Amino acid sequence: MKSGSLINQYVLLLSIFLLAQGIWGLFSETVFALLTSNLTHAIIHISLGTTGIVLAIRHRAYQFSIFLGIVLLVAGILYLVPATTPIVASLLNLNNMGAVINVLAGSFALLAAAADDVYIIEKSKG
Repeated sequence: MKSGSLINQYVLLLSIFLLAQGIWGLFSETVFALLTSNLTHAIIHISLGTTGIVLAIRHRAYQFSIFLGIVLLVAGILYLVPATTPIVASLLNLNNMGAVINVLAGSFALLAAAADDVYIIEKSKG
């Protein structure tokens, strides 16, 4: 299914950010002076960013937006739950700011997918 332009634009912008953060994270544990990273975190961001850019350019970002939203939300929420914070922090070197950004970006990705559903339905009605 072809995605609407809004979701493709959002996924493209978020994916460029993820790719930049991932590349920067390969060389530094601190990215954009606020976020922390490690090799695993950087590789995940590079993979997600590259995939998102390709799909957004091809106007196929809808399902990826749902996947990305779930992944970012789960990572952010797991960090914010005190019992799982040490696990996520040790695996991904995620910090508080990164967790909050993950929750926000994941929420927006899911909202963009929902808005795209409405757009496609309304467009098909005429």
